Amino acid sequence: MSSTSATPGPEDRVSCRSAHDPFATGPYPVRFGSPAELAAATRHEYLARTGPLLVASRAGYHPDGPWPGSALESAQNVLATRPGVLVQLDLRRTVDGTCVVLHEPVMGRACTGVGPISEQSADYVLSQRLVDNHGEVSGYRVREAADFLAWAVREGAVLWLVAHDVDPAEVVRLVRAHDAAAHVVVAVHGRAELTAYRELAPELVYCVPTGRDGLGTAEDVRREAPDPARLIGWGGQYMPDPEEGLRLRSWDVPTVLDLTRYDENLHDDELDPHCYRRAVETGCLILVTTHYREAADLLGVRPWQAAPTGRRAQRG
Repeated sequence: MSSTSATPGPEDRVSCRSAHDPFATGPYPVRFGSPAELAAATRHEYLARTGPLLVASRAGYHPDGPWPGSALESAQNVLATRPGVLVQLDLRRTVDGTCVVLHEPVMGRACTGVGPISEQSADYVLSQRLVDNHGEVSGYRVREAADFLAWAVREGAVLWLVAHDVDPAEVVRLVRAHDAAAHVVVAVHGRAELTAYRELAPELVYCVPTGRDGLGTAEDVRREAPDPARLIGWGGQYMPDPEEGLRLRSWDVPTVLDLTRYDENLHDDELDPHCYRRAVETGCLILVTTHYREAADLLGVRPWQAAPTGRRAQRG
């Protein structure tokens, strides 16, 4: 792991845009006034008409650029270059109870420092610097989840929260403390977590996986979910599960396909365009990817738009 004093400035962020970038037009195109409005804009039938959504893995990490995973600056770059893309965050808890954003559970690879995050103090974790894909120590530091939530509300971003060892009550407290309910999708793993979230915050939009990391089947999700109109289903990792996807889509529940196992270590010129196109053709209209810029261009993704007024009227 080497270090560098060079921190990408605003000019570097601009250079990440393509020469004819239809997204480089300024602020985020839509602000949702409630979780219900956010939910309406993620329904399968609506996305089938307007186009797929992309989720930038690890807060906008990119293997070919200066953007390390879990950096607030990387998330800012996502919003600056592709304003229709959601930003995925990995939430972890320090030993003294602070919720921080880091993809890796143990420090030393994706950031400086040593040891499991869960065994270190917030002061120690938050003093560390993030490392890019080339092993260079960046000028970007580890941040609290609160910093990302405040930014999302201020700038109009939507965050995809994956809480690894953070209690649901703490996630809900953070979201509500920042008035960010219309700015988050919360990934839920297992029946116990879903039950807790259902009791704490039934108004939020949730992604509930099936299989090893979640409930058994789509029928289980439908039975346990607080409201299918606020639910995002699981399409699989890399290869979609067509049967489960069809069942979820019959309830107008969209499915998300996680492509990071395929593309997180690939360079731009190694990507197979058919992988992304096939995913959309099979009905997975929300894609988690490391290459959000390239996928947006391949799929012709346009800035995200709110659902029609009739569907936005139900607030809450």
